[in-house]
Amino acid sequence: MNGLRYWFSIGFYCEGFADTAWVLEPTIIHSYFGSYSSGDGYLKGAKIDSTTYGFLHPLPVELASFTASVSGNNVSLNWITASEINNRGFEVERQAGSLPDGKAGRQSAVGKWERIGFVEGNGTTTEINHYTFVDNSLSPGSYQYRIKQVDYDGGFEYFNLAETVEIGLPIEFVLEQNYPNPFNPSTVISYQLPVNGFVILKVFDVLGNKVATLVDEYKPAGLYEIEFDASSLASGIYYYQLNTNKFIQTKKMVLLR
Repeated sequence: MNGLRYWFSIGFYCEGFADTAWVLEPTIIHSYFGSYSSGDGYLKGAKIDSTTYGFLHPLPVELASFTASVSGNNVSLNWITASEINNRGFEVERQAGSLPDGKAGRQSAVGKWERIGFVEGNGTTTEINHYTFVDNSLSPGSYQYRIKQVDYDGGFEYFNLAETVEIGLPIEFVLEQNYPNPFNPSTVISYQLPVNGFVILKVFDVLGNKVATLVDEYKPAGLYEIEFDASSLASGIYYYQLNTNKFIQTKKMVLLR
């Protein structure tokens, strides 16, 4: 039977398990009409009463592990499968908690599961496979994750991450180097605010002339990123400056066409 795991539905029972459970072969499955070994292969339904039948089915995906790691405000989800049957792939879902100040995370509503991505599966295989999905640029707060394994025939099963993922508030003001740098025609500027406050983020040319205002508003504490599109500007050196009532910093970037 290739070492695959099986599940049996209501109508069979396995000693030590409830009506429905995951079992490892070889296992003796008992029915109203007698006992069967999982080594017998696919069992036909055994009638227990007028409405209940039982079947032995192969487990679509055997998940060996499902873990998460945090880097800044990014979460990397990693899972390993020991075997797969008819596996189209995995839908990745996230449930947002609340910010430390009680406000909902900006990516999703509190308590609501949201699909945030899809990772292709490997069909049918008995080999070990590794999967990764990165959830970027999260607001501070608590998050739950789960993956929804989907078969080619539409069947599915959920696997929940055991722990809650926490994204903490920054402890200091930070203006990151833009990325990529040099760039053409756009780049991303990230910054961190440990406290609420009014924020101004502007871009200047080498003569000190303002060429763009990226942020000019009140912001709660948190981690932020914004894209700067320089499609209308000439190649050269530019400076971007973050200014709050408690912090000011300027960094250089290069537009290279």
